[in-house]
Amino acid sequence: MNNLIAQRVFNLSANIQDGVIGLDRKNFGGPYSQGYIHDFDLGASVSPCEKIVSIQVSISANGGIVPPIPPGCNGGPVYFNIYYGCPYTGPGTCATTNPPLIAETNRPFGSSSYSQTFICNSSLNFEFNQIFSVDVVPVWTTMCTNGQNPIGLGYVAFTGTITLTVTTDLITCSGTGCLAPMTTVQTCDDGNPCTTNDMQTILNCDASICVPCMGTPVVACTNTVSVACNDGNPCTTNDVQIVESCDNSIICVPCAGTPAPSCTSTVMLPCDDGNPCTNNDMLSADACDNTIICAPCAGTPVTACTNTTTLPCNDGNPCTTNDVLTVESCDNTVVCIPCIGVPVTSCTNTTVLPCDDGDPCTLNDVATVESCDNSIICVPCSGVAPPSCINTISLPCDDGDPCTINDVAIVDNCDNSIVCVPCTGAVIDCTNGSSSIVSCDDGNACTINDVQTILDCDGSICVPCMGILQDCTNGATTIQPCNDNNPNTINDEVTILVCDGSICVPCMGVNTNCTSSPTTVQPCNDNNPCTTNDMETILNSDGSICVPCAGTPIPTCTSTVTLPCNDNNSCTINDMQTVETCDNNIVCVPCAGTITDCSNGTKSVVNCDDGNPCTINDVQTILDCNGNICVPCAGIVQDCSTGPTTTRACNDGNASTINDMETVLNCNGSVCVPCMGTSTDCASSPTTVQSCNDNNPCTTNDMETILNSDGSICVPCAGTITDCSNGTKSVVNCDDGNPCTINDVQTILDCNGNICVPCAGIVQDCSTGPTTTRACNDGNASTINDMETVLNCNGSVCVPCMGTSTDCASSPTTVQPCNDNNPCTTNDMETILNSDGSICVPCAGILTDCSNGTKSVVNCDDGNPCTINDVQTILDCNGNICVPCAGIVQDCSTGPTTTRACNDGNASTINDMETVLNCNGNVCVPCTGTNTDCASSPTTVQPCNDNNPCTINDMETILNSDGSICVPCAGILTDCNNGTKSVVNCDDGNPCTINDVQTILDCNGNICVPCVGIVQDCSTGSTITRPCNDGNASTINDIETILNCNGEICIDCIGQVVQITSGWIADIFSPNGDGVNDVLKIYIGTDIKQVSRFEIFDRWGSKVYEESNITSNTDQKGWNGFYKSNNVSPGVYIYVAIIEFTNGKIETKAGNVTVIY
Repeated sequence: MNNLIAQRVFNLSANIQDGVIGLDRKNFGGPYSQGYIHDFDLGASVSPCEKIVSIQVSISANGGIVPPIPPGCNGGPVYFNIYYGCPYTGPGTCATTNPPLIAETNRPFGSSSYSQTFICNSSLNFEFNQIFSVDVVPVWTTMCTNGQNPIGLGYVAFTGTITLTVTTDLITCSGTGCLAPMTTVQTCDDGNPCTTNDMQTILNCDASICVPCMGTPVVACTNTVSVACNDGNPCTTNDVQIVESCDNSIICVPCAGTPAPSCTSTVMLPCDDGNPCTNNDMLSADACDNTIICAPCAGTPVTACTNTTTLPCNDGNPCTTNDVLTVESCDNTVVCIPCIGVPVTSCTNTTVLPCDDGDPCTLNDVATVESCDNSIICVPCSGVAPPSCINTISLPCDDGDPCTINDVAIVDNCDNSIVCVPCTGAVIDCTNGSSSIVSCDDGNACTINDVQTILDCDGSICVPCMGILQDCTNGATTIQPCNDNNPNTINDEVTILVCDGSICVPCMGVNTNCTSSPTTVQPCNDNNPCTTNDMETILNSDGSICVPCAGTPIPTCTSTVTLPCNDNNSCTINDMQTVETCDNNIVCVPCAGTITDCSNGTKSVVNCDDGNPCTINDVQTILDCNGNICVPCAGIVQDCSTGPTTTRACNDGNASTINDMETVLNCNGSVCVPCMGTSTDCASSPTTVQSCNDNNPCTTNDMETILNSDGSICVPCAGTITDCSNGTKSVVNCDDGNPCTINDVQTILDCNGNICVPCAGIVQDCSTGPTTTRACNDGNASTINDMETVLNCNGSVCVPCMGTSTDCASSPTTVQPCNDNNPCTTNDMETILNSDGSICVPCAGILTDCSNGTKSVVNCDDGNPCTINDVQTILDCNGNICVPCAGIVQDCSTGPTTTRACNDGNASTINDMETVLNCNGNVCVPCTGTNTDCASSPTTVQPCNDNNPCTINDMETILNSDGSICVPCAGILTDCNNGTKSVVNCDDGNPCTINDVQTILDCNGNICVPCVGIVQDCSTGSTITRPCNDGNASTINDIETILNCNGEICIDCIGQVVQITSGWIADIFSPNGDGVNDVLKIYIGTDIKQVSRFEIFDRWGSKVYEESNITSNTDQKGWNGFYKSNNVSPGVYIYVAIIEFTNGKIETKAGNVTVIY
């Protein structure tokens, strides 16, 4: 019904100046918030399923102050307040929650525009006939002079338009969000008499059907009815079948009649009992239906082995021939003379078999055996010895040279006894071998701690002997007398280095003049205004100064003066300091001024960045003297109404819309207008009903509805369901699990095999089925020749077991007391035959148990060491336990305990003790000891290991009582100058060096001598071969040799060819997937008919590839280097090719091929 309309868009508009002038319905500013009030009625829907999905509000406002402007009238921002569901009835009408207040934004005073789209959601659910409101409210910071609002007085006026663009859509069965449907499940009639509880789901808004009417299929054969039928059996009457009553089409019980009593009237018929060894075969059949056998077919047996024949046979012995047996000729089953043959002559016919001669150095071992059973050896197992050193293996060895490592010998891998390449190893030298640093003497008396690095394997020197050089700063010195050649000095001395006599301090003496000659003390002027009584000492002889002029210092700051200064603080003023009067450089009171700050100092407003991309004109106020911030950085905030925005493509998450667009604020990407597109859906756009496949074999006429625009599915694929009532069915053989039925059949639905009529067959019983009479035991010792008749199909008894009675059954007996030797029985009795006392009923009594027999309480062990007085109750007659063993549980309060030494885990206690329960060791009193400490108890300084490998002479102080540490372990640090060092392998980062070594400090691996290695080139470094192009079209498989480390070419590119008669095969290929030389093939010449077999083996003889009957270069696959789905390893492989030529000649060719990558 709801497809009468699709999405609808309509507009509601009003002039701003036409609104009611009154206080804002939120009433947030008293008389200063009077504005233009507008209520819009959203009107009625045009369809019961129509729903408002969005409302776009567009405002264009123009206005301002109307001159003349009264004193005190000044305006603030203009607010656009938007409400839903709250009509205007006066100030304070509406709450500030969302809704009803769904938007509140402000714009600068004057011309302003606003646009915002409100989308229906769970909290904002638009309904028809509701009120949507838009208020335009100028806000005032002060009143006008007369205390009234300027709008009411006409000082302020706004014009412009408000437009609401209302978009609607339809609620559908598949809708989501605000278009999600309200549905009702109701009863219906699906027109199928074989379903119940038929229900359908309808859309509440217009009663259209969301889920078609469908019922639950009734359980087949719950309600049934019997109808007449014909079971096709002439020996039954009153045939009926039971069917499902809803439509009579489902058969619940197959057609069957009441069997007529079998074999009431019989007839003898000739037959064949299938036994060729009988004659005159006859059977007795029911007269109504000769298929009912009353007496099975049987004939008179012929005498065995009267007529015989000889037949070929197999006596099970492969080493005999012409095996025959003699049998009764009637059916060849009765053996008169068993099968036997004539033994063959040994080793007349032989075969060669693979074997193992026990010698690993032979190949192709074979033995010749008698072919009849392979057990008789005619020629013993032996093999062919291959040439030595064809297949080799490398083994570790010792070449006797201590300066080699990784010694290996190459031996023949058959038994490792034949040496192909003698034992040799890689030479160790100072660049790759282990070395040691040892003491030495470098012959220089001025060095100490001389060491050299030697190769461990032979002691050869790697780093020459060298010590730490001593000089005048660190070596031993001595002072000796000398002559400085100055007559005015005495006691001249020189300081020399002991090790080589070099001079450390030159020869120098003590000056004698002022100390040995007369002097005079006289007044002078030391040019220091801050001293008095200045005096100096001069040498009388020449007036030279012995003691310089100096006076007595005047006490500091006795006489002072205050002077202007600069305390170097830009944020102080009126700086002053107090100084000594005699010398203004002596400061008595340091320079200081009056501090200025943001409250009294000069400030500047400067540009800044407040870190908010959505503000403009950011400024801050700083103190001029030091730039301190007085007013933090802030700008004017931009939003969707004031800042620049961008409209861009988006995805509104609704697959049923196109051209989705949203408006975002440029500064931070926040959404101003939410993403929305033009709706397309199954209700409003063209659709097509088309055939489909719902993948259900039990439906027909499958159809689906798709949206023409994009092929999306509007109505999923579904068909008319077929079941046992309307689908095609088949009657098939089955097994109803009952061995006593025959001709079992069931009816199944062809589409899925579901069973429509359960499996059932014709029941056989003792009157209709075959039976057997067999020996049995009727349980009566007084009968003999017991026999019973049983139904063959299930062994049920047709005629019960019965025998011929003997004495106990026919003669007098006596019941008498006896002992059945069971102590747990009472009133034992037996029945005996009076005539001879033989037992007719064996002795037996009434059993006693824990409920009625005598019992005893006895000691026991319940296995719990923490119980005492364990007891159990037993049955006296056999000792069976009536009440299990249990005792009285002991714990720390009742059981014996022991106090013992322990460790409380606290190293600062001694004499730790705990109390435990003896029975299980549980702790009763936890472990605790007497505290000791490092301050009051004896301690010991002892060697230790501070776990720092770079210290020596490590020592620690421990508490004697428990060994706890008082002073932690620490030692003397070592470094590259005084610590032991090692030369070790390293990587100097150059791929073309080997045996890279560096000298490290042993204790921590710090590098003392940086890493360096021996440079390799094409003559010394490892190389590889790789495919190339030598520019010669007559070669294939071109390769070049390069240096591994840097790709330098060592051997230029060259190609190879290997001939095989008139065809050829490459001896190297590279299956690396680069499209060049990736596949190994045999290239066939014109005189080759075919390659009947092409095989490739690895060096251990395993076949890795084969191909047969190759007739041309184009029909062969070739080997791609794979074995068992993996790339083979690089190396040499052996190929074998059997080639047939056009002249009839056959050749076997073999050779090697190398795999590289």
